[in-house]
Amino acid sequence: TRRPSPAELAQSLEGSAIYNRWQAMGGMNSALGAPRSPESQGAGSTRYVIFDKGAVYWSPVTGAQPVTGPLYAAWGALGYEHSALG
Repeated sequence: TRRPSPAELAQSLEGSAIYNRWQAMGGMNSALGAPRSPESQGAGSTRYVIFDKGAVYWSPVTGAQPVTGPLYAAWGALGYEHSALG
């Protein structure tokens, strides 16, 4: 199965809060880089997209928030939103 290109993934995100936040950060040239996944359902009512250098998580409480760098790596090591941190 062929994986979608970053441009195809970006197009599939258009109109979402995650897309809007990513675009406000600079899109493909942002600190997040290119998308690597489609928008997916997280724990509870969260949604997320994985990018080359992090992710953007959305919830009804927080809106779309980028997570990058050592914080993202540490959170991932604990189990992302499924960890005790939520």
